[in-house]
Amino acid sequence: MKDNPFCFIGSYIGLIIGLILSYFLGFALIFYLAETGQFHYLFLLVPFLLPIIGFYLGWKIKYMFKKIALVGLVLIVLVASYFFFLKNNEESFEIAYESFQEENDYYSIDMVKVSEDSFGSERINNIIDRKSLEFKEMAEDDVILLREDGFEFSYYLSISIEDYQTEQYIFYVLNFGEYTGGANANQYVKTIGLDKKSGDTIQLSNIVDKDLVMDKVIEKLLPLDNEGYLFDGAIEELSFSDLENFYIKDDKLVFLFPKYSIAPGAAGIIDIAIDMSELGYNGR
Repeated sequence: MKDNPFCFIGSYIGLIIGLILSYFLGFALIFYLAETGQFHYLFLLVPFLLPIIGFYLGWKIKYMFKKIALVGLVLIVLVASYFFFLKNNEESFEIAYESFQEENDYYSIDMVKVSEDSFGSERINNIIDRKSLEFKEMAEDDVILLREDGFEFSYYLSISIEDYQTEQYIFYVLNFGEYTGGANANQYVKTIGLDKKSGDTIQLSNIVDKDLVMDKVIEKLLPLDNEGYLFDGAIEELSFSDLENFYIKDDKLVFLFPKYSIAPGAAGIIDIAIDMSELGYNGR
């Protein structure tokens, strides 16, 4: 038995296959699938039959130190793969953008849209298309009348996008700049949060406690109010529905308040960040 070449080769074939497969899949993947209920992925465990067979053949080697070394290496790889998987299990979507320009006698538009093959593109681009169409109709109606009154200028719209990702969610932040005359352009913002698995829109009430988050937001806004940056009574009139624009970045929940919503235009868009741990949120 000890000179049997089949057993000798089988041991090393099993070791090599076991190292490769366990590194990329490992028992960590089994635990993860079990915890998340994704049992339909368990077919991935089928390839583990190959290293198991190889290990069995290798186990037939007579010398004990080879048995110990083989088992030790397997255990080391499995433990390492478990921690590697935990550290790198965050799924990150690659988001691409496309730029568009349009100009005529009444308006000019510079905007960015999400590429069609990127996650959430249809949802985000529908918002942008609706806004663009509304702006065009408004510009064509207004500018004609303004020029009859002797005003020679065109309307202007700009749309830019930022994205922020966590393990569970992806957030799009849409920034709008609109000039329709006067000294300054109008600025406003809209955020959309999407669940990476279901594609559903994220509701703030589903991830944090309403009363707790309101207390934390007011706590952050009070210094600004005390220094006179906010409208009189802005904090007293603030409600949970006013927290519609938010995203998560670096374990912080960031709220955006559009221009003129709680402060004069000179303040621009106000943002405040709250550590997620202060809100009792343990997800990602």
